[in-house]
Amino acid sequence: MNNRLLRFLTTLSPPNVRTIGAAVILLAALIDYLSGHRLSIVPLYVLPAGYVTWYDNRRSGMLIAFWAMMVYVGERVIWQGGINPLVHLLNGAVLLGVLAILVWILDYIHQAYLGSLHDAESKYTRIVEAAIEGIVATDVHWRITFVNSRAAKLFGSTTDELRGKDLLELCCDADARSALRTRTAAGASDAGPSEVQF
Repeated sequence: MNNRLLRFLTTLSPPNVRTIGAAVILLAALIDYLSGHRLSIVPLYVLPAGYVTWYDNRRSGMLIAFWAMMVYVGERVIWQGGINPLVHLLNGAVLLGVLAILVWILDYIHQAYLGSLHDAESKYTRIVEAAIEGIVATDVHWRITFVNSRAAKLFGSTTDELRGKDLLELCCDADARSALRTRTAAGASDAGPSEVQF
């Protein structure tokens, strides 16, 4: 269940990421309000701000931080109406400052991560494209996820045309396909990487 939730949260579109972030802040404020401030949820405002920054962008993270401040101030003014609202506004400004710093730091880390990921991907692509062998990567169902230009040339096709096709349908007879599919189904969890030569 947790893996499904994580997969769901990491594949949402940016508008949905922002909506989830705003909703979590509202939920935290509601819990804070209903608990009578015996259970302070305010530190958890960093989670939606960080989530939105990482999976959308810094601008959206700052908007969520501002939204968190507004919700915080509004909830405090409603709950503790006798105290000067300026006190809550100042506390909200401190919360906004902390969240803004978090957003900037997280965005910096994210940009560095994306840069190093791009560099590694470029290096890998150059190595694979320079290989004299045809290299094909598949998913567990033998659908082609990556193919270098040498393998595409061997198949008489382009890399784009081959992506998503069933590798076994392209290059095996029925008996070999059946044997490979049975081996994959029986031992996919413990088999690890395999090499199949055609």
